[in-house]
Amino acid sequence: MFRIIVRAGKDAAAVHAALERFYQGWGIDVDTLRGARSVDDMLTRIWEFFDKDPHRLMILLLGREDASKLHGIEEKAPPTLFAHVVPRSKVRNARLELIAAEIARARAKIRLRTAWDGGAEGLCLYWARRALRET
Repeated sequence: MFRIIVRAGKDAAAVHAALERFYQGWGIDVDTLRGARSVDDMLTRIWEFFDKDPHRLMILLLGREDASKLHGIEEKAPPTLFAHVVPRSKVRNARLELIAAEIARARAKIRLRTAWDGGAEGLCLYWARRALRET
């Protein structure tokens, strides 16, 4: 269903614990950027995930300390990536309830970019006001 991507392994452990508690059975995978700190390194890893499964939606959860990199990532990221900042310095510093709430907010970004297109006879995922794919 989704792939949640975080920067480091400890962040992944925290997200995994939140998923086990609040999103059990949803089929959500958690992957890491292997500690990448620069925008280019992050994008390289994100594109690797996209190349493996281009139809899977990805949610990138970052802490406040990486929020400044968000704009650079969103400009060059695959169209199926939705980035979100958790209001803590690192994702692992958030309580499980907060992580679950931030995952819900990130999922809302996906729903907010979905619109009905009568010409396509289905739902279209929109990014920067252009259709990406028909479903």
